[in-house]
Amino acid sequence: MLSEVSNFTDFSRIITEKIGQKLCQEKSQLISQAAELGRRKFLEKLGWLLNYEQQLHCFRSCLKISSAFLS
Repeated sequence: MLSEVSNFTDFSRIITEKIGQKLCQEKSQLISQAAELGRRKFLEKLGWLLNYEQQLHCFRSCLKISSAFLS
């Protein structure tokens, strides 16, 4: 699920699918605040990885290939 979330629109769609439109509307401010806090904490601790996004995709592919040989 997390890999599907690339922007606020995707996030809102997924949350609405999970908890329903009514509850999403009732709790939208709380959900937005929690999501923003989580985003800030992520960027604080792991934001530096964004500079290496392309290399991480390549590394992930290499790990998949390696694990296939080890299985």
